Amino acid sequence: MRCGRAAQLLEEAERLRAKRLGKEPPRPEARRATLKPKEAAHYVTLELTVTASQEDVRKAYLRLAKKWHPDKNHSNAAEAAERFKQVGAAYEALRVDSSA
Repeated sequence: MRCGRAAQLLEEAERLRAKRLGKEPPRPEARRATLKPKEAAHYVTLELTVTASQEDVRKAYLRLAKKWHPDKNHSNAAEAAERFKQVGAAYEALRVDSSA
């Protein structure tokens, strides 16, 4: 069941991103077969499509880290701290280490 939910969330994130960019939504069937549920959750956390480049991953991380930083969210610090950790974990999982 979790795999299905992750796929649904990923498709929704792709639709929203395509709508925001004014593009046709991508066909999710091509990538869904090879995407692991945990990996899909990372893309959803960073509000990205599975075809996002490393630069897109970095930009999304910086944008969301700034948005959810606990020092910027005094009114809901507990939620902000949790989301900040999720964003950081997603970035660590999706980024490619260029120093290797």
